[in-house]
This record gives sequence, C-alpha cells and structure tokens, in this order.
Amino acid sequence: MSIARRFGAQQGALWIKTAYVPYWSDDLKEYVFDENYGGKTYCTVSNQNLGVTQDQTKPSTITLCPSAFTNPQATANLGSKAPKVRMSIDKVLPQSGTFYHELFHLVWGSEDSPDVELPKCYSWKTTQLWLEDSPNIKPGGYDEDYQHLIRRNPESYLWFSVGYWLFLQTQWSDSSNQRWSFDTGVARLISI
Repeated sequence: MSIARRFGAQQGALWIKTAYVPYWSDDLKEYVFDENYGGKTYCTVSNQNLGVTQDQTKPSTITLCPSAFTNPQATANLGSKAPKVRMSIDKVLPQSGTFYHELFHLVWGSEDSPDVELPKCYSWKTTQLWLEDSPNIKPGGYDEDYQHLIRRNPESYLWFSVGYWLFLQTQWSDSSNQRWSFDTGVARLISI
C-alpha cells in the first residue's frame, strides 16, 4: 500500500495534511511517517511500548524498545517460572515474546496482523470475553468481527506457542504422564 493511500490521500493530491510526522531513518536512508510523539519517540513516550513493526519501507523493520528487555510483567526466559494451578498464561510469557509477536507483523504485514483495541489485545482474559460475549461484533475501525481479528492477532500465536512449549515440559510434574495445560488460558495439571 502506498504511503499516500495509507494516510488517506486523494488520488492525484500533491500535499497531504495528516497528524503524522516524518522521522528520518539513518539506517534505511529514508523517512518513516508516524504519530507525533511530542519530541519523544515511540519507545520513550510510554514504558508500555515494548516494540513496533513498520512496513512502510523496504525492508520492513522491527524496533524493540529498551523496556522490552526489562519488562517486569514478563519472565526473563521461557520456562524460568514454574506453572502453578490457575496461573494465567500471561504470567509465564517471556521477554522474548515481544520479538516473537513482532515477527508476525513483519512476515504478514501490519494490516494483516492487527493488534485489536490496544492495549487490551495483550490480555488472554479480555480476548476470551470478546469470544464469549461478542464474537460477531465489529470493533470500531475494523471490517471484521472479534473472532476473525483474534485469529490474526500475533498475541494469540504467542499464547499458543508458549502454552504448547510448557505442555511438552515434564520438569514441573511428579510423573512423566502429567503435563501442564494452558488450553483455557490458565494452568492446570492434566494426565496424558
């Protein structure tokens, strides 16, 4: 998609007035258009911002913010926190999950991998409520309903991947036929 189309320009328009401002990328030797962060950057405007993928340029790029490496809500490494009964999948996500999430945006493109209603899309519990209460509702600004958007949300793939990896591990159970399952979004010990 062209930059002009992305920002709502009419065909043939020479100048486009938008809320976006140009940022020079020294690595790519071109401009990237983004929100005005008031003299700050995407990474410094909020500690909540962990990473971002932009696909305006070729090649597309991922920026990992310093806060992604010190995020206190994530574990330092995959498997560094032992599952406990009723522990939410959100509590065992590793800091590297930010990079994994952004890889989906990089490969699929940002438009085809939506982060639905930021920051709520990063909560397993919230996405489950959307599926239970309003799966056919189209949130504002989207052409698809929640059940379709969630299928393309990179965080859904992160939850699945981490949950599956934890299921394959045996070090946290007393028996080799017991595994931790996060199929409901919270940990439970099951027999296989």
